[in-house]
Amino acid sequence: MAEQLAFVQRAKDNLENELERLADDSVASDSLSKVQRQYESRITQLEEQLEEAGMAKATAAKIRESIERQHAEIRRLIMQNTPRDGEFQNRVLQELKAVEGMLEKEMLRKTPRRSGAYEPQNPNNLTPTKKKSLPSAPTTPTVDREAQQARANSERQVAALRQHVQVLELQMAASDRVRHHLEISLKELSAELENTDGSKQFLQQYRARLTQENARLAELLKDEADARRTAEAAQVEGIQAMWAKFQKTIASERDSYSRLADSRKALLVQQRTANAEIEAQKGQIREFAHAKKQLQKEVNELREQLEGTRNEASNAKRQLQKKLQDDELQSTTSAAAESELKAAIGTYQQKEQGYLERLEAAEIARATAARGEAYARRTLETTEKA
Repeated sequence: MAEQLAFVQRAKDNLENELERLADDSVASDSLSKVQRQYESRITQLEEQLEEAGMAKATAAKIRESIERQHAEIRRLIMQNTPRDGEFQNRVLQELKAVEGMLEKEMLRKTPRRSGAYEPQNPNNLTPTKKKSLPSAPTTPTVDREAQQARANSERQVAALRQHVQVLELQMAASDRVRHHLEISLKELSAELENTDGSKQFLQQYRARLTQENARLAELLKDEADARRTAEAAQVEGIQAMWAKFQKTIASERDSYSRLADSRKALLVQQRTANAEIEAQKGQIREFAHAKKQLQKEVNELREQLEGTRNEASNAKRQLQKKLQDDELQSTTSAAAESELKAAIGTYQQKEQGYLERLEAAEIARATAARGEAYARRTLETTEKA
């Protein structure tokens, strides 16, 4: 009987130690809740970045509409005004200055945080001024001489007008080239803003791309200014050669635009794939968190059962002590009491063994869930870094 009581006491101590260890393990769940809060904070930040990207997209659309309206007005002025009209150049310069001021105010007011944005250049030498000497009045009284001078003056004026028209056509082609580049850039940047995930790496890539576009646009403006100066100096003699060179440059630019569009499409596909992988990893993390909650619930239930078993063991100990006292007083019923005690002890041992097995299974499941969660977190971090 003393050995049986000692065995029951050891079983009770083991159960108490197991309960203390489970209580210590429950503290580790706080770290998971901390990680979950960090993920929620990160998701909130990404949503804010997405809203900022939408605002930037709206700003880009406004800028594009303003540029299109101003270019349409410039084309209308070029078609309506004659080359000899002195107000034509002033109106064109005023319109372009108004566009420049409007764009600068819009960029400063709407997108103060964006760097590397395109700043319009000061459009000096936009329309070449052409100095022509007016035909002098006839000095001879003869009608034939006056007619010859009138025809010569008319021919010179017609030739000058043709030259000026050719120069204007070249300038309009160069302006259309710059406008086409701006429209393509705005459309592609708007598409990228629609598909952005708001990550820091994408914003850095977007800023670098804006810098490259600004450099390319500066080169185009420089080429346009060079073309205008060359047209003014060469007049008719170099028009054909320069036009052929200009067409060749336009063809090469179109090819480069096509290659750039292909590379951007590939980048967008890669970005969508990365976003899909991130969403899959987030889904796995949610599943592991749910599994951990279920396991924690089972552990709590087992803890309650162990508490009940400990109470039963205490009651059994008191009953055994009472029965021992009764056995000392009643020696006639010692055999029956001993068999009853053995049966009770065997029952409690079986219960204890079952509870220990359930505890081991719960611990194994909880460790498996923790390893799966850690693996998913590492995979998510690797995907975000990539």
